[in-house]
Amino acid sequence: ALNLTLVDRSGSMETEHAEPANDAAAPRLERKIIYNATLDLIVKDLEDIAAGVEELARKHDAFIAKSSLDTHPGRPRSGSWTIRVPATRYSEFLNAAGALGELERRTEDSREVTAEFYDLDTRIRNKRVEEERLLKHLADSTGKLEDILAVEKELSRVRSEMEQMQGQLRVLQDLTALSTVTLNAREIQGYVPQASPTFGTRIGRAWTQSLDSLLTAGKTVVIAAVFFAPWLIVICLP
Repeated sequence: ALNLTLVDRSGSMETEHAEPANDAAAPRLERKIIYNATLDLIVKDLEDIAAGVEELARKHDAFIAKSSLDTHPGRPRSGSWTIRVPATRYSEFLNAAGALGELERRTEDSREVTAEFYDLDTRIRNKRVEEERLLKHLADSTGKLEDILAVEKELSRVRSEMEQMQGQLRVLQDLTALSTVTLNAREIQGYVPQASPTFGTRIGRAWTQSLDSLLTAGKTVVIAAVFFAPWLIVICLP
């Protein structure tokens, strides 16, 4: 504390203790946030979208973690991609990906893990201090064998807990450094991209999908009839 000497009007001397000023503000912690998003698109050509997703990932320093294509005959093709994008380019990538086709749905969610992240970091540093203390005790120990074994057991426990927390911290580092974007695309024949589908377009799509479903159901009935026909003949022969 600083000693300040004050003189009052009567001429007597007084000493007042003042607390030192805080020269440096506490360091501001970097926020840790996990971002996730899902985009559902309608596209004209699935192959073009697949190439477009790869190109977008390359331009935004992202990578495709998982992809799947459904090209089963007799039904519209569809695809799904899971892309890990640097958090700093998350919004930019999301807007660019949404322009690959007609955007049906866009959902986003985020979770802040700042407190959890720095709590783990502090606990790991404390475990390191505990580990060093046990190692020093083990090196300087001249006690009985059972005492040494007890220290080694405690050391093993500390290291196991520290490794577990380090694994959790690495997961949080990965999730906060790279955002996750899931892109789902389904192909529609004769699709014409437009900013906002009209009521007539929506009716036309519903009609087309209904006819496709009816055709698929009819094929299933015919195949079932052909499958059971020989059995019906055998049953009817007597």
